[in-house]
Amino acid sequence: MSLSSTIRKTTEISGLPKSSIKYWRRKLRDPSFHSKSWGGTRGCHLTQVQRIGAAKIIESYVRDILREMNWCFKVPEYKQVHKFTQDNMVLHAGHLFYTNTNDWSRYVFLDEVHFNSRDLRKRRVLGPRNERVHVTTNTSLSMSFSMSAMVRCDGTFFLSPYRDTNDQYNARDFILESIRCGFLKKGDILFMDNAAVHLGSDTFPVLCLVLEELQITLKFLPAYSPELNPIELCFGLNRAIPPLTIVNSNVKVNDHTNSTLSESKNLRIQLETIRKNKHSIYRNSRLNDKKSYNIDDIQKISKLNEKSKDYFESLPRDQQISKGNIHTISSSILNPESLGRKCLELTNQYRKSKGIVNWELLWNPQLFKIACQHSRDMAECKVPFGHQGFNDRVKQYPFYSSGAAENVAYNNCESSAAQVTVDGWIKSPGHQKNLVGNFNICSIGVHQSSDGKWYFTQLFGSKK
Repeated sequence: MSLSSTIRKTTEISGLPKSSIKYWRRKLRDPSFHSKSWGGTRGCHLTQVQRIGAAKIIESYVRDILREMNWCFKVPEYKQVHKFTQDNMVLHAGHLFYTNTNDWSRYVFLDEVHFNSRDLRKRRVLGPRNERVHVTTNTSLSMSFSMSAMVRCDGTFFLSPYRDTNDQYNARDFILESIRCGFLKKGDILFMDNAAVHLGSDTFPVLCLVLEELQITLKFLPAYSPELNPIELCFGLNRAIPPLTIVNSNVKVNDHTNSTLSESKNLRIQLETIRKNKHSIYRNSRLNDKKSYNIDDIQKISKLNEKSKDYFESLPRDQQISKGNIHTISSSILNPESLGRKCLELTNQYRKSKGIVNWELLWNPQLFKIACQHSRDMAECKVPFGHQGFNDRVKQYPFYSSGAAENVAYNNCESSAAQVTVDGWIKSPGHQKNLVGNFNICSIGVHQSSDGKWYFTQLFGSKK
């Protein structure tokens, strides 16, 4: 067989051009053949000096074209794409409307700031040409600082001292300290972002009860909207000030604790001194407030813990955040459980409007799983749309129920799926009868099919 016929058959089998077959055939026989990378000096008859001159000509030509187009190199401004979703912009507009229709003197804004010694150093310094400039410092090259702060619209601040880290317990203690010192008062409206340290599973339920008891309204800012928190402006200025400059200025941390920064140059000693002073004040206050507990006090504490646990379990799963996770409002807009809880909220509103005495239906996680399974089966066409297997689902109830009922629905609405579903149930006599029935437990399981339709299963129960 000739060489040309071999190359032709190889081309037909592999689908590669003849030039590639010939190249790799020679490459396998002689590994030293064409050892340079693609785009090298192969086929170029210019010298090194000529190639550099040609590159400069091309660069100058491109620069002239960009100048004619009025283009230039700029520093890009990065934007978070999830901030500009339709639902988040609705939350943004709702926040602006709320803040402009209430008393600004009641507003208190909370946030944390984190500094790193690497970010606080100057990027440029003056020095002689062709010589290195060395800067000595007493602080660690990778030292980090965290600080919590509250601010009112009249410019008054409440600050915490610097510390290494900031967790949910620090955030809780800071809010309680502001209440104890009188900065956060009864009737105030507290704004903060939905960071993980604010929604910790160990502290958030109890903190909500304390704020509710003191009639302090808690509001969360829309996701990715630091411009709505005026304290961010102060933090932006502070990030440009090195820690040693703050230390040498003898500035008070806050007027309520009378903690001051000393004139020492050793920042670590100053931070340790502040920590010991704060701990000493906290320990003395606890010793002064120490009391003996009786049986009634223990029962009250036990009831409070049970109430806190029930409150936390009633929250949507996407709000039960553990340490290290980050919660965003936009991440739960079309979450199936969020849609189910929205349906429950609308159902309770309808029951209340009808004057039902025990109108409030409580969410049950086990019932939610049972309803989700039926919605998933309908979405995946494993069962027909309807109530097939209802008796089996009632048998799976984790509690004894004196009565049970079920509503099902489906639609392909994105932003108003829950509203459309409940409105449809209200207009249907059979479904409306279930909505106003003598029940106290309800969960709605939601699942989205491959074609984008949302399937809803609403289960009712009567738990004694």
